[in-house]
Amino acid sequence: MSLSMDQALNFCIRVAVATVASIVIMKLAVRYIDPNHSINKNAKKKAAQVIKTLGLDPSIELNEYELRIATQFVHCGQGADWCDIGGCGAVIEEINDRIIIPLKIRNIYKKLALTSNLLSPPK
Repeated sequence: MSLSMDQALNFCIRVAVATVASIVIMKLAVRYIDPNHSINKNAKKKAAQVIKTLGLDPSIELNEYELRIATQFVHCGQGADWCDIGGCGAVIEEINDRIIIPLKIRNIYKKLALTSNLLSPPK
């Protein structure tokens, strides 16, 4: 049973069309089945906006975890202040005592720094 050239070409075209159709259908099915599709789409938009605001390279590719973090990023130019964090006085005080003040007054905290090589970061 030998195939003529027309039959072989017809078969190849049908296989190619079926392949393209199945790929398109699978992409659409995954899009509608995935419950996080719209969340990820919105996260990508917000991450692109944050990257643009920070002046970073827009070709940066972020994974799903980085996208979630980027959507929670608050730029200091957006007007967020400590007063915007309501009901978390103890948390604000803890952050201020452990992070903000040591960063602002480094020279005082340098005296208290650890001198042991075992307790400091590797060089």
